[in-house]
Amino acid sequence: MRKSALTRCVAATAVGLVGHAAAADETKTTYVDVSASAGYSSDPSLQFGSGRGSGSPFASLSGRLSHRWSSERTSTEIAGYWEGSEYFNYRMKNLLSLTADTRHAINERLDVTGSAGLSADFAGQLSTRFIDVAEPGPPLTGPVVTGPAPDVLFYSGSQYRADGTGGLTWQATPESQIFGTVGVDRVHFTQSGLLDHTSEYLSAGYLRSLSEGTEAGLHIIASATQFDGSNDVSAIVTPAATLRTHIAQDWTLSGSAGMTFSRVRHAQVDRSSTAPSFSASLCHDTPAGRLCGTASHSVQSSGVAELISVTMAQLEWLENIDEKQTVQISAGYAHYANAQALAVSTVQPNQYHIAATYNRRLSDRFSVGGEAAARGLSGGGRRSQSDVSASVFIRYRWGNIG
Repeated sequence: MRKSALTRCVAATAVGLVGHAAAADETKTTYVDVSASAGYSSDPSLQFGSGRGSGSPFASLSGRLSHRWSSERTSTEIAGYWEGSEYFNYRMKNLLSLTADTRHAINERLDVTGSAGLSADFAGQLSTRFIDVAEPGPPLTGPVVTGPAPDVLFYSGSQYRADGTGGLTWQATPESQIFGTVGVDRVHFTQSGLLDHTSEYLSAGYLRSLSEGTEAGLHIIASATQFDGSNDVSAIVTPAATLRTHIAQDWTLSGSAGMTFSRVRHAQVDRSSTAPSFSASLCHDTPAGRLCGTASHSVQSSGVAELISVTMAQLEWLENIDEKQTVQISAGYAHYANAQALAVSTVQPNQYHIAATYNRRLSDRFSVGGEAAARGLSGGGRRSQSDVSASVFIRYRWGNIG
């Protein structure tokens, strides 16, 4: 979740960058991947009802940026993804995801962190893009990561988001730590009927090591959202207990359980609710790959100034077949409930996506492969909406090799 006070985030980021500049024994890794691809999409705009879109061939150019540097006290990473696609039946569409993260150790017990992000999505397409692509061959250099899944109400237009966070982590004792973060999140929509909004977040927690490989703690997250052009506001507070443990040599189980207390003012009417919340993940990590499954239930603010319950499940898998070949798969499902907009909207309450990519390295610089994806909405007694796409690509890398 994103948290509050953008100025503190900037200050935290500046501290990290100053620490980086002063470091003498630093390491750097930088690369830019440029891919050209061609394929077909059955409904790229994922339109609804009588306005349902048509299939279209497309050609696209995309780039991935990764810049990482670290020293004894500081680590910083900048990651970016951009895609421009020309559909024969539509105008050109652009996708963007840019993140920056830094951590700086002020002393042996106190760390400061900062992060910032910027994204542009169209009709939920980022949810089927692999933002961070791992390298073929051991060791595993990155997780399986697709773009964020949009709110089910946002599927018929573009969504722009900017966010920033800052935080502190204090090692209170050798076995325990206390942490806190603040942040801000700004969202803009092009789709009519949705309200741009700004959310501020605050979180704090306590974590204690119970034994080797097992940690438990308490965590509380609070958020407040103000919707543009109205007096509508929402507030959500979720206290929870957390646990993380290694259940086997390569398996890690983590999760949280708590209660969510929420309140929203919409059209001068106040509503409040209390509901359970949880999250759980089970991951298997080896030098050649990663398999990770997650599930969660939470309450979120939506673009129509309502609180909406979201139940999600996701599976991520990466396998380095050999030193030249890599395959990745991502699949996810989300069910949205308890929002009046779902009863009158043409949008269905179930959202799903699945994406797969295969990459084969031809040389240190060149690689080829293919991608396939499906995404859509279903349920609510309405006709399902879906988009299925497939493409082939050639990729070239500038920067560090090896």
